[in-house]
Amino acid sequence: MAIDYGKSMAITGEDHVFGWMIEHYDQLTPAVMGTSGGAFIHYCGNEYWKGEYNVYAQTTRFVNDSFTFVASPVNTGSKSFSGTALCSEIEITDDPMQSTYIETTVRFHSASTLASAAASATDTAIPAVLCDKGLGIDFAGSAVDNVSYRNLRMFCEPIAYVNSSTDGVVYHAAAPVNAICTWRVDSDDPANIPAEGTQGIVNFYMTDSTYWELTWMRIMGVRPFQVTRDGKRLVQFQVIAMLDFSDGTSLGTIKDPTGATKWPV
Repeated sequence: MAIDYGKSMAITGEDHVFGWMIEHYDQLTPAVMGTSGGAFIHYCGNEYWKGEYNVYAQTTRFVNDSFTFVASPVNTGSKSFSGTALCSEIEITDDPMQSTYIETTVRFHSASTLASAAASATDTAIPAVLCDKGLGIDFAGSAVDNVSYRNLRMFCEPIAYVNSSTDGVVYHAAAPVNAICTWRVDSDDPANIPAEGTQGIVNFYMTDSTYWELTWMRIMGVRPFQVTRDGKRLVQFQVIAMLDFSDGTSLGTIKDPTGATKWPV
């Protein structure tokens, strides 16, 4: 038996992985009958799995991408899980007070059976991270001042299905793309609060010159000012914007930091 703490964990196709998780189980169906002696049996069940992984990098995936998932706690040998997965969410979090690194989480659902003990995933990239110093949000063509927290979720609710072709495995199909962007502003001026219902392009910066571009987002609302006198918190408000696929004239886009259009496809 080998004991390992994930020193060289890896996800094939991704760089700078610092965590991953898999849930894998049979959805065992209970049954009781006259011949079961007054007890339940759990026999038939569909195979189901899902998971997530975390990187200090720009992910290569996007929502609704079907990809070959290979993950292992080490990047040599044959200690991996592998299978076809559907990307269901990308969440990017930046909290300058807690970390100077931008963290990306990719979540996924099953689209095949899950195999184990296959060749391990590999990651040979030279260690690097995305520093968040000085990075923030543009909304409607203007930089937002004093952003102290930001979060971007691009996601879908994948459609689960089982049929004779899936052979008892829960597969997931693509579903409509959605996005929510939240940012917190250190400000005591209500004039800095965007009006509810305002539509605009959001640029979520990953470096000084690259960003996720979401055309368009609409301001859903603003959490009230948070004001205390215990000396532990600044006057702040938090803006919530949601994807709004059209300006009434044309269809919008979601572009990744390389400038590639990820939606629509």
